[in-house]
Amino acid sequence: MAEENPSTNPAEAESVAKLTKALEAERAAHAATKSKHREFCASVYKARGLPDDATPDALFASLGDEEARVAERTKSIQEERDAALKRAEQVAGEWNAFRIDRALSEAFTKSGMKPENLEDALAMARGLFTVDEKGRVHTKPDAPNTVPGQSAETWAFSELRTKRPHWYPPSIGGGAKTPGAGFVSRVDDSCFNPRSPNHNFTTQLAFEGRYGAKAAADARAKYRHLGGSFV
Repeated sequence: MAEENPSTNPAEAESVAKLTKALEAERAAHAATKSKHREFCASVYKARGLPDDATPDALFASLGDEEARVAERTKSIQEERDAALKRAEQVAGEWNAFRIDRALSEAFTKSGMKPENLEDALAMARGLFTVDEKGRVHTKPDAPNTVPGQSAETWAFSELRTKRPHWYPPSIGGGAKTPGAGFVSRVDDSCFNPRSPNHNFTTQLAFEGRYGAKAAADARAKYRHLGGSFV
């Protein structure tokens, strides 16, 4: 009896058909992958300004140039940032200097300083003051021969008048009296009156700076029976 032709064996024919179909699917997938690869490469070459048939070496060389350009651009951005930060610091410094000068000028005026001594006083005081994070002007922690943390007004009354008395007019409260009344009775001395809404330490300093120690002492004595004063 003759052997059966393998090609006519249904089981083998089905296996061959499955294998053929699998190979065709693999070839189609491979072709699709190659097509996508070519499209990707073409987009890269185009972005780099290279022809479609450029070699990998040409692509790598162009990427090397890009690294140099990125490094150069990064350096430029850093330089711009550093310049902006420096300018911001400069503006902040100028603004703080303005605030210090304004606070000092107001304090000197309140303390009764002669106007012609204002510039000398500012030149002397500027280096002793700083502006904190809340915008307050006060003496620096390391300011030489100065109590730290004082406001401009307190410093002007408590220290500057002592250090530079010739910058201020002579005291006009040194006991001068008119018949029947003391000097302090002719000015507003309510800042020494504990029952007055004007009763406060800063105003008392301003009073003493303007009218002299004798006038302040007289005012304190005047209201002492009501409970005393800050100074």
